[in-house]
Amino acid sequence: LNVSMPQGLLPVVYTSIRFEVDGLVIPVRGIRQNQANIQIEVVASAGPILPIAITSSPAIGSFLTRELRFSPAKAREGTDLRMRLKVAMLAEQGDIIEIMLPGFTGDNTDFIFDRDETSRFKIQHVYWASPKLTLMLADNIEADEEELPVVIP
Repeated sequence: LNVSMPQGLLPVVYTSIRFEVDGLVIPVRGIRQNQANIQIEVVASAGPILPIAITSSPAIGSFLTRELRFSPAKAREGTDLRMRLKVAMLAEQGDIIEIMLPGFTGDNTDFIFDRDETSRFKIQHVYWASPKLTLMLADNIEADEEELPVVIP
């Protein structure tokens, strides 16, 4: 969490600090990049800091449906990966979905879907670099409406 706080009274100078907070929870529907309605307030020993807008934040998405299957489901063998995802917020064309799969290995793979697969899966690009699977969306996916099926051989 990065927070900007006033340093002194006049003139107002901002400094960036970094700290960890236990119990901080991301909203179920995620947050958009630089979402305007996120604020922070602090109760400090020198007095409270009134709510102030957080002006810079990363996009953090979430999913209502998450299903992951493997075929064959055997350790230390090549497998097809089958996923079903339903986004909790609008996912837009060009958005990136990163999925961490600790313990999974394999050669780095860069795969671009053909036109038929792109329209069926709404994904245009897949990149695997162990242990991260990166998907780039080819089309918008409406929140809580469509499931995104993905099959990666």
